[in-house]
Amino acid sequence: QMENGAKRRKEEEARMCQIENLELARQNKLRQEQELFALKNAEDDQSNYLKNCPLLTEEKSLAKHAIAEHRFRPDHFKGFQKEEVEEIYRENDAVIQEKHEIAIREKMTDDEWARN
Repeated sequence: QMENGAKRRKEEEARMCQIENLELARQNKLRQEQELFALKNAEDDQSNYLKNCPLLTEEKSLAKHAIAEHRFRPDHFKGFQKEEVEEIYRENDAVIQEKHEIAIREKMTDDEWARN
């Protein structure tokens, strides 16, 4: 009878150990799922931040000076507005035209001096 009691106790301990192992495995799986979910959320948040962060995007309004709208902050400069680029091109074209006209006048002056 003692052997039967000891055998039953060992079987009961084995069942309890098995139940405990199953519970630990369930908890471990649940913890891993939660960590995976948290990691995915963190990656999504970081991705959204990088896509929308005004410091990292080409947000040109960030370069405006807080007090004087006509000034810009060089440390936040993200490029010119489209209208500003077009104005620069127009100014460059005007300078090129002016230089061309000056070159023509100088050539005419040189030709006139050469004839005399």
